[in-house]
Amino acid sequence: MDYIYSAHCEICKRETLEKINDNAVCSNCGYFTFPTQNEKGDIEISPKVAQKLIERGAMLLDVRDKDEYETTNINSSVLIPLKELIYKIQELSRDTQIITHCHHGVRSHKAARFLNQKGYNAKSMKGGIEAWSLTVDPKVARY
Repeated sequence: MDYIYSAHCEICKRETLEKINDNAVCSNCGYFTFPTQNEKGDIEISPKVAQKLIERGAMLLDVRDKDEYETTNINSSVLIPLKELIYKIQELSRDTQIITHCHHGVRSHKAARFLNQKGYNAKSMKGGIEAWSLTVDPKVARY
């Protein structure tokens, strides 16, 4: 296997990326850096769509860091920072729709891709908690 040196995994942050069939995969957590054929199409959803899915029983997964969560958070969200997701993935149910969110949507997109690669049903809330505050609940503080 060809190692891609000086490339850190976006999920576990380790320098363990290997090249496999024109893709890079982390040998530590298994994250494929480029979309794979089994990944669902567009995984981003708007905050309004996320709100409707949450009302129907979807889980809202906050992948920001703990200090960001303590600054402001969305009621009923569950905190698992992106860097801890590999270690806490077993706490999630494959039977429940998962909606990931972060501050603006970058980390949550990575988290949703990772979860989908591992067999979960995940979507990423576009625009993150910032967009939620602007379009769904202005009581959620912006930072």
